[in-house]
Amino acid sequence: MNPSSISSRSIVLRSTLIAILRLVAPTAGAAEPDEAALFRTKIEPVLVAECYRCHSAKAEKVKGGLLLDSRAGMLRGGDTGPAIVPGKAAESLLVQALQHVEGLAMPPKGPKLAATTIADFERWVNAGAVDPREALASSSPLDESRKHWAFQPVEKVIPPKVQGEESVRNPIDAFLVAKLETHGWGFAPAASRTEWLRRVTFDLTGLPPSPEEIDSFLDDPSPTAYERVVDRLLDSPRYGERW
Repeated sequence: MNPSSISSRSIVLRSTLIAILRLVAPTAGAAEPDEAALFRTKIEPVLVAECYRCHSAKAEKVKGGLLLDSRAGMLRGGDTGPAIVPGKAAESLLVQALQHVEGLAMPPKGPKLAATTIADFERWVNAGAVDPREALASSSPLDESRKHWAFQPVEKVIPPKVQGEESVRNPIDAFLVAKLETHGWGFAPAASRTEWLRRVTFDLTGLPPSPEEIDSFLDDPSPTAYERVVDRLLDSPRYGERW
């Protein structure tokens, strides 16, 4: 066989082998197989057996706001902070809890897990805490409760634009009218002065206004007439008896 032919064939084979190796080589940042295997064989079984009943999306009650059934949940942590700090096992609360240090304990009742198991967790966290699981829940019950309007920071809100602008006498009216208009409704006709006086007097004292109180209010054309009625009723002993 011609030596030059052998040389050419060797070059082609070597180039092909290099190309194949480039195709199958792991990309930068991808989880190494042994790291994923470490999680699947050593870490996940312990979490399922010891932690999920109190720290997973399917738990009846998530303790401490901590979810351990996803990497995002571990990084977010619970009431005491992130459960893991990738690359730093000594600073990870999960590892500290397994070691029963700093007043932490996991499992909360019973002895510590085997030293080899704790060592596996330390190795896993120090290696970057590779976690091939998909998130089982986007948020915990605690996260959902934090979305309640009462827990949102106070901020200035611009009143909405409404069609029935004639009904808006203050910013709060704008929000009420906007909601009513979504149903094709509007405010009821405004109460007369006599009707208003009866309503506010019954509401605050549980009693009807006297004829003298009615006459006094109807004869008062000042813009503070309504305020004076409310102040008088709030100062009345009848208000305390009512409420």
